[in-house]
Amino acid sequence: DGKGMMVWIKEQLRFRGYSEGQLNTYRNFDILWQPEDYDALGHSGLPVLAVWGTADMTIPFAQSKALIARVPQTTLVKLDGRPHAIAFTDAETVLASVVPFLKSSGAD
Repeated sequence: DGKGMMVWIKEQLRFRGYSEGQLNTYRNFDILWQPEDYDALGHSGLPVLAVWGTADMTIPFAQSKALIARVPQTTLVKLDGRPHAIAFTDAETVLASVVPFLKSSGAD
């Protein structure tokens, strides 16, 4: 639930530099800051799952196009209107995508 996420954020805010780091991420983060890593993953053929909220302001959903271009075997699950920290705020929805993906990928 969102309450747990707020507790976690409040804990992080106690540390000097956390707010500045978050702000820097919001302003400058580019998912492909290490393109060679994404290319290597793309060439590996390993199955990849990306569960991404369309309202993500930390790593905007528009960057999913770059991910798919570099890692074409990615299964992209689009969560309309969801923000960045969906594993914390909407774990059940995320797991509803992860569990079938793992089963279809042969993971036990």
